[in-house]
Amino acid sequence: MFTRQSGVRFALGLLIIFNIFYFVHLAYYSYVWHDESLVLLHLSGYTPEQLINYLFDGQIKSTEQLWQFQGVNSVKGFPDTLASLYTSSNYDLPLYYGSLWFLARLLGNSYLVLRGFSVIIWFGILGSFYHLALTLFKNKNAALIAATLIFFSPRFTGYALGIWEYGLYVFCSILSSWLFLKAIDSSQPKKDWFFYSLSLIAGLYTHVFFIFVLVVHSLYFLLQLNYFNFLTKKYYSISLLASLWIYSIWLTRIFTGRFTIFGWSKGSLTLEVLGQRWVRMIARLFYNFSLANPTINPIIEYCLIILVIISFIYLGKKADKKVFTLIILLTIIPFFSLLAWDLIRGFRYTAVGRFYLPSFLGMLLAVTFLLSNGLQQRQGWAKILLIFLLVFGLIAKIPYPPPAARYVGYGSNIPNAYTMINRSQKPLIISEHWLDTLPLIHTTDAKTKYLFVPSNPRVSIPSLKNQFTDIYLLNPSPSLRQYLDDQSIQLSPTENQAFWRID
Repeated sequence: MFTRQSGVRFALGLLIIFNIFYFVHLAYYSYVWHDESLVLLHLSGYTPEQLINYLFDGQIKSTEQLWQFQGVNSVKGFPDTLASLYTSSNYDLPLYYGSLWFLARLLGNSYLVLRGFSVIIWFGILGSFYHLALTLFKNKNAALIAATLIFFSPRFTGYALGIWEYGLYVFCSILSSWLFLKAIDSSQPKKDWFFYSLSLIAGLYTHVFFIFVLVVHSLYFLLQLNYFNFLTKKYYSISLLASLWIYSIWLTRIFTGRFTIFGWSKGSLTLEVLGQRWVRMIARLFYNFSLANPTINPIIEYCLIILVIISFIYLGKKADKKVFTLIILLTIIPFFSLLAWDLIRGFRYTAVGRFYLPSFLGMLLAVTFLLSNGLQQRQGWAKILLIFLLVFGLIAKIPYPPPAARYVGYGSNIPNAYTMINRSQKPLIISEHWLDTLPLIHTTDAKTKYLFVPSNPRVSIPSLKNQFTDIYLLNPSPSLRQYLDDQSIQLSPTENQAFWRID
């Protein structure tokens, strides 16, 4: 008979089995996305400006020459990595990079090490989210549901393998919120407020938008101010001011620095386009695969949106006021702060879900409360809904097809071209786009050569054709195509839409 205890054991068994699959999966997960490639560039100690100057000198580069810009090397040290972040990064902060740098220096630049660090953080996410839910809801079953939901959530599991700081961003957001609640009711206030301060400092030095979590805690504290004694107010004020003072070392850089390299965040999107992206991003909390019938996908997405809305309505009616206040603040503050920025300054930060991950944590907590109460009251709909959500997450976690084929979105068709390129005897890739091209070195053979050119290259294409069996152009701009056309150089499409072949 399927009892509650056997259900718990079954859920824990699934967690253990799929975590083992994650570790096995690391061995062949060599595909690197362009954001991960940028992380490895900072890790190497070089700045994007230095790389651009090196690449666009008119000389053909080998794969081996480009590897020096992807990970820890013998030329640059840890101070160079800090300098790379400090002088050229919009929102990347040193805690993740410093930790990964020392780990890679100690154990090597293998994908197992680089991605294994994210898996270790992922274990911390599971444990801290369990304790946060337990502290909020005072119910072990609710805490187990919360940990299970975040484990199977496609929105968060992607950070369990990624070479980037967003997993640590999530972990610090959860950990600091748990320690905040723990310190408020602590019988050992000095110790707990000290650990809370450390979690704030860690979060602030992980990602610039962690500041929203700090704002959430501050607003919650102000709203509940009358319930706290003088000692609690004193320790919180000390923790907050000490954390901000230590963070001020880098904060001055954020406000005074110039960011001129990456302009993807500029250029506003219409509210209709943003709305469609918001729907997909919220739905991705539970669902991230395509069905054969494309008309069903939007139906599932909107059903999941309705589920989240109902969860918040139920949370507002049934949950303790303090619980509801924290969860609703955690959900709305990061998102609406960035939305206001987008609307006022013409940016599109809300089109990128990883910037306001704490908002998605709030949504998961609301759904957790709905499901846990439904299961506690032995409601059949709650069991069915939980099973559906776990099945959705389970399908999204299956590691086949291979990782490169599972990435969608900007630039996803570029690294998938490695099978086509590796079939060539002596391939050359000509590109104007350094950040899109750099990930290719992780999947193409060492025989592949690269030439980075401006829109009007001063290079003899006929002479290159005598040196290489296949010459590929990566997403040539209209001006480059016009230049080649003026030189009577013909292009033909390839099996990959991002690449053209010079005939």
